[in-house]
Amino acid sequence: MIKLVIFDAGDLLWITANKRYEKAMDNFFEKYNIDGNLVKSRWDKIKSKVEVGKIKYKDSAKIEFKGMNLNKKILKEWIEMHMKGILIGKKLYPYVKPTLKKLKKYYKLAVLTDDYKGREQKILIYKKVGINDIFDETFSSQDICCKKPQRKAFFIVLNHFKVKPSEAVFVGHSEDEIEGARKFRIKTIAYKWDRGTKSNFYIKSFKEIPKVLERIK
Repeated sequence: MIKLVIFDAGDLLWITANKRYEKAMDNFFEKYNIDGNLVKSRWDKIKSKVEVGKIKYKDSAKIEFKGMNLNKKILKEWIEMHMKGILIGKKLYPYVKPTLKKLKKYYKLAVLTDDYKGREQKILIYKKVGINDIFDETFSSQDICCKKPQRKAFFIVLNHFKVKPSEAVFVGHSEDEIEGARKFRIKTIAYKWDRGTKSNFYIKSFKEIPKVLERIK
């Protein structure tokens, strides 16, 4: 019997690409005469550590702008721009909200996301897109210090809700994450999946999820 449904977030629940967000970064670099390419290359080097909490996101700017003699006010502006800017243009995929509301009547719902900004930023997005009252809990790699498809990431969620792998379903799109969940005997539903992904179930529309769950024993 399925008790818990675990969702990935970006590119599954909502669209993540945002040209306005990228433009805001370029404007910031121009405003303070900063070498944007250098900042981006430094970010690429530390991103994996930020994602798993080895470096806190609020401290990442100090590394990105090292040696540029920027004051704390400017560094704070950079962080705040990211936290607010990522909300611009956020839009749920079709049928996400009504489907989640329907599922909430019968299952515990959670988000397990690989994200360097943490749980609080995801909650801001929930409010922006109108699903802030849906999920029972949100787990971000920045906060739990591990990423999908690691066993630890999935089992932090399972243990929180006191359910067995056989009582949970993971809904995602990334090949390695879906295969990781299956490896730990969590049933999987693939939506907007990567080419070559091997999942227990596949859906072309989010509204198919309730019927799929009914089929799982």
